[in-house]
Amino acid sequence: MKRCIRYISALLAVLAFFACSDDDEPAFIPASFELISGEGTAIDIDPDGTTGTVKFSYEKDSVSIQVKTNQENWQYTFEQPAEHFTVVREGDKLTISVPENKTSLFYKGTLTLTTGTESNFARCVLSLSQSPAPDPEVTVEPGIVEFPYQGGETELTVTTTHERWTVRKMLDNYTDDFIIVSQVGDKVIVKTQENHTPLLLNGTVIVTCGEGDRIVEAEVSVTQQGAPPVSLSVDKTSIEFTSEGGTDTVAVTVENVEDWNFQCKETWLTVKREGNFLLLTAPANHSANTPTAEILVYAGNKDYKNYDERRITITQKSWENAGALVFELTIPEPQDGGVTALLPLIGLTNCTIDWGDGSELAHPTEKIPSHIYAAAGVYKVAVRGGVEKLYSQDFAFSYPYKEAPGYITAILSWGNTGLISMERGLYKCYNLKRIPDDTEGAFTNVTTFSDAFNGCESLESIPAGLFTYAKSAQDFRGCFQYCNALREIPATLFIHCESAEKFYGTFSSCEELTSVPDGLFAGRSKVTTFTSVFGRNPNLETVGKDVFKGCTENTSFNQAFSSCEKLRSVPADIFDDCRKVTDFRFAFRYNTAMSGESPYTLVDGKKVHLYERNAYPDHFSAIPNYKSCFTDCTGLSDYNAIVEAGWN
Repeated sequence: MKRCIRYISALLAVLAFFACSDDDEPAFIPASFELISGEGTAIDIDPDGTTGTVKFSYEKDSVSIQVKTNQENWQYTFEQPAEHFTVVREGDKLTISVPENKTSLFYKGTLTLTTGTESNFARCVLSLSQSPAPDPEVTVEPGIVEFPYQGGETELTVTTTHERWTVRKMLDNYTDDFIIVSQVGDKVIVKTQENHTPLLLNGTVIVTCGEGDRIVEAEVSVTQQGAPPVSLSVDKTSIEFTSEGGTDTVAVTVENVEDWNFQCKETWLTVKREGNFLLLTAPANHSANTPTAEILVYAGNKDYKNYDERRITITQKSWENAGALVFELTIPEPQDGGVTALLPLIGLTNCTIDWGDGSELAHPTEKIPSHIYAAAGVYKVAVRGGVEKLYSQDFAFSYPYKEAPGYITAILSWGNTGLISMERGLYKCYNLKRIPDDTEGAFTNVTTFSDAFNGCESLESIPAGLFTYAKSAQDFRGCFQYCNALREIPATLFIHCESAEKFYGTFSSCEELTSVPDGLFAGRSKVTTFTSVFGRNPNLETVGKDVFKGCTENTSFNQAFSSCEKLRSVPADIFDDCRKVTDFRFAFRYNTAMSGESPYTLVDGKKVHLYERNAYPDHFSAIPNYKSCFTDCTGLSDYNAIVEAGWN
């Protein structure tokens, strides 16, 4: 749509020229312009028709001018102090354009249009201008925003004289970005997440409008409350246990946090959490050491600087019998003047005995020392000095003191008395219930544990550290035979027994034993016999993996699992590393609960069962002794092949 039409004439027509004085001469037509403005900013022409103005606002704009003249052609020239206006001619159309003026400068230019000849000439001068940008204004409401520590969201309203504006944030005292801002129309949405720190967080949301040197800003103060500070307390900061050990509790109280935790790096102390209490259990300390531990109790989060902790120091006194071999004797009510107790000590060199009843220290020179107790009770008997051997099968324990083995109810400490033999050390001590770990190297020089605990039918458990120092021990034959109260075996019991050679009947006839742990004998490469190692265990049900892994020198599994009526199966590869075995007689005899496939070894991807080994002399030693290996194992899937091979 045309906004304005202007007619410009260089010379007004004179009415006289409408009539020619001479019909032969053409009428004189003065040079003239006709300027027609199109869409955009209007052109204002002065009344004399020779000048005009085009005024642009600060915004980006353009105007199109249709130029008409009664002359053959026309021209234009343009002057401006700096490149700002743009003039483009297309035929008889001029387009004048300006960018947005973002500055405070007032831009000017001059556009001159001419037409005609020297004698018949017309000209129009247009003055161009663009106004500077107005001073920007911006306000934001509300000007202060406060959030609780849980976080939240609020809306800011932006009012500005400019259509375009930006928003940013600035943090005062915290490196993490706790403010989230977004621009939606004329609104700013401000969000905060939960503040886990106890700090008051401060920041600023800044709205900016304008450009160049004409920029204004409005600021909104944003604060978020700190989280309630975490507080933790304990009712005890130090605990001392006696050498006997025991239990104690620590009450833990926390505020402004849901939970708490603890850490203790020492393994001698057992620490468990029960509700808001720590339950501390210290074992008996049979050493001269005074172990210490530190428990760190903590709550909150260090990263958020909202954290509290307390440290509890735990100590335990050394044992008054450190270094001593200590027996627990349970003496019955005396008859006829007293009860005679014996200690299974032989090969004495130089020792003293504290019989635990207040009597004078004894300095025995004979083997199997004795003492008469006048009153019933439980006595701690401490033996200090040199003791070469323990041996409870001496004739004295049969006559006249056949009750004496039953008085030994526990070993409280092995001490360090220079033992070299435990052969039948506590043989048939049928009331022995407890034995400790070797914590002081008592068994460093012991070479045999043959029948050491044989017949200890009340022994309830074996400590995992019993043989920690038994690196020289070779013979474990019958060591735990007939330990009828024994239900399980520590998996690492023999891990240090690098010299072990014989495990004949070690765990046989243990009526309550139900399982064999993984890797029990793994790595014992010097062992030559496992004869009857688990034989006659009526409640044995499971055998773990890798039990005999690395036992490459063993030659016998005679009766190894014989008469284990509840044994369901053994790992198929249980004998993979035992390729020198020549004796499998009665190995699984009467194991009527066994099912699945009998043990085999893969050779070049093919299963080679025990009864097939003789066909592979390059891989296995010849097995001449295999009588009744699988007698009554009718549940095995390959039992027919076993029968055919004569291994039943």
